[in-house]
Amino acid sequence: MWCHIAQGTSLDPAQYDPIATAYQEYADTNAYKPLCERPCTLALRLLVNGQSVLNVACGPGFYVAWCAQRGATVCGFDSSPTMVKRARSRLRSMASLVPGSLAAPLSFVPEVSCHVVLCALALNYVADLTMPLSEFASTWRTPSFTRSRLERRFG
Repeated sequence: MWCHIAQGTSLDPAQYDPIATAYQEYADTNAYKPLCERPCTLALRLLVNGQSVLNVACGPGFYVAWCAQRGATVCGFDSSPTMVKRARSRLRSMASLVPGSLAAPLSFVPEVSCHVVLCALALNYVADLTMPLSEFASTWRTPSFTRSRLERRFG
């Protein structure tokens, strides 16, 4: 499932639609997600109780569930409508889940409404980071926290 995206390349948002079920199983059971990526994020000891959290590219909803179970009000979005459906079926009414793109304004998120913006790996697939980073900034409350992981090779 790992791929390196050359700088300046964007992926089709619907690429995950046909593999959403398999991706959820993979993300829940492969060694990388549960043993490497998630512990790094969870080690930050995000204090989310009573906070509003925006989960960017929420996929099947692992972090949405984690935050909601700890008392956060969570809005999650993903560019794959099928992933949003998978997350909704997993989470029922624990969070607000909507389709959305990192290449467009986050019009479904009110300005200055989020304490935490959580974006695990999605920025790796965005050619131009200007839009998503400015949109994240417009949603932040003070104080706020953003967790994102970006793996890019420059040069």
